[in-house]
Amino acid sequence: IAPTATRSEQETRKAMTDFIGPTDDVRSFYSDNAAELKKAARNLEYCHPTSTPGCADTNGLAEGKVKLGKSGTRGQLLHSGFHKSWWPKAAVVYADNHTFTPSVRWPTDPKESPYERRLKVKFKGMMFALGQLVDFMTTPFPCNTPAPFAERMIPGLFVGYHTQPGGKFNGDYYVIEY
Repeated sequence: IAPTATRSEQETRKAMTDFIGPTDDVRSFYSDNAAELKKAARNLEYCHPTSTPGCADTNGLAEGKVKLGKSGTRGQLLHSGFHKSWWPKAAVVYADNHTFTPSVRWPTDPKESPYERRLKVKFKGMMFALGQLVDFMTTPFPCNTPAPFAERMIPGLFVGYHTQPGGKFNGDYYVIEY
């Protein structure tokens, strides 16, 4: 789920529906007792079992994933040289790269990415780190049309993947002109 600027129920619900997408059904949503998650789950009519506050045995796996996400976000920021205020973009780039990377969950498991397991297609894009220098073509608008013999590609800094609700990558990237 994408990071939100506030812990409001509305932003949380929007992030949850964007993550789930238009075709998937949620049978159960397990979380801690955060008020915004409880309200969003209730408004989306999800079955919502919760962990016991202060009891690591009931939320240890989730806390481990949060720790992994935070360290991955710090890594993206460190390697990009971007200011810490870029943490929401760094968190999404880290999560997307993790989702697009094939992995094995246990010894006999096929090497597939979480993206491939969920959407039943391989990720066909290129993977980049936050702030990586890339060459890109601008969005084709009449005002962006280069002169007949001008460079078609310009340098930029990668800041994210454009994904549709449900996480499907459509081939577009977010890049800042350098």
